[in-house]
Amino acid sequence: MEKIRTVVSNDELMTYVEKGLDIIVAVDMLILSVQNEYDTAILISGDSDFVPVIKKIRMNKKKVQ
Repeated sequence: MEKIRTVVSNDELMTYVEKGLDIIVAVDMLILSVQNEYDTAILISGDSDFVPVIKKIRMNKKKVQ
């Protein structure tokens, strides 16, 4: 689902569509866990699309909360 955002900047009304951010977050979390860049990741989301990446990160002995 595309998320439409509306922003007011310099008295102009701008609208943009937010796409693919969950994939970017998931890839960053996974890569950084493999590179041992963190011990614990804190993810705040109601999106069940993150479940597979969380399972993989936990396989790397990292905590995900």
